[in-house]
Order: sequence, then C-alpha cells, then structure tokens
Amino acid sequence: AKRVFVLGGSLIFFPSICVWTHIGFWLDDLLFPDWRNTRVSTPCFIIGNARSGTTWFHRILAKDCKNFTCPKTWEIIFAQSITHRLMFHKLAKVDKALGEPVSKLINWVDNKLLAKSTVHPMGLMKAEEDEWLMTQVCSCQLMALIFPLIDVFHDLIWFDKTLEKKSRKAIMVHYHECIKRHLYAHRFILSEGKTD
Repeated sequence: AKRVFVLGGSLIFFPSICVWTHIGFWLDDLLFPDWRNTRVSTPCFIIGNARSGTTWFHRILAKDCKNFTCPKTWEIIFAQSITHRLMFHKLAKVDKALGEPVSKLINWVDNKLLAKSTVHPMGLMKAEEDEWLMTQVCSCQLMALIFPLIDVFHDLIWFDKTLEKKSRKAIMVHYHECIKRHLYAHRFILSEGKTD
C-alpha cells in the first residue's frame, strides 16, 4: 500500500511541479528577460562517490554565504524560476508580519517528512544537490531512488559515455540556465534586502 501511495502521489506531484516550473520559466522571460545576461563565474563542482562525504562538504561550503550560493531544497522543488522565488520571498515577508503561521506549519511538515533521513539529511531549508534541477527535463539519475528502474536511467548514469551528444547538450543548457536563474534571483533578493 505504501509503494502504491508513493508511486501514485509521484505520478501527480512530478508532472504538476514540472508544469508549475515551466510557467515560472515563461514568466521569467517576460518579467526578467535580462536574467539571460547573468554570468556564471568560477563555479565550484563537488564530485565524488556516494557516501564519500560530498554532501557534508557541500553543506560546509553552503554556510559560507559570502563566497558561495546554492539552491535549497524548497527552491529546487517549488521555485526554480526567478518569478516564483521572488513571489515566495514576498509571501515570507507577509508571513513574518503575521507571526509566521505558515513558516511554523512548513517547519512541522519538514520535520515530519524530511528530517527523519539518516543516510542523506534533508530539509526544505537546507542546501541540496543541484542535480535535482534536472527533474524538470526528466534527466535526473537520482530519480532512480524513487523509481528503481536502472535500465531507464542507464544512459544518465553513464552520461558522458552512452548519452547522445544532442541530449547531453540539451541537459547542460537547461542546467546552465537554472544556475543563471538562481544567481539572478539570489542577487536580486540580496540587493532588495539592502534597501529594506
């Protein structure tokens, strides 16, 4: 019953999030067209085998907000677009003014659903691996954790060896655009904070 619930929920959740995100991408082009001019300079990639300390190192770097920025889980799931990110940022200000009832509910849900993981500590407000950004183009090999169909994810797992060049390029363009959007929104929110 649990597997049916997870699979059924996933079949509704993932397509809905994809539609939501792509609407946000369209609004980004309409409302913030200069995001495309954002420069990604000196990116830092953490590469390693599973269970080798990459998440720990990633979280250490994420604490250095002056030199690094990376998406948090909630941003990857609900706010990959600049439009959605700024919308949630404005809603958080309203929530704060009202005594944070929504934040308290989110923290409660977060603790019930995500905080229980001991293998890979998760939380909506924690830094998360940017590979999950690829779910929007069905190119995240980590999805095998939810849908254990290794044959389906084989080419993604062997990305540079078996995936067609055209597919690799499309995935990397999407990834680069996601990082540019993240940087644009991050800088916009930081600059807005200086004027509050």
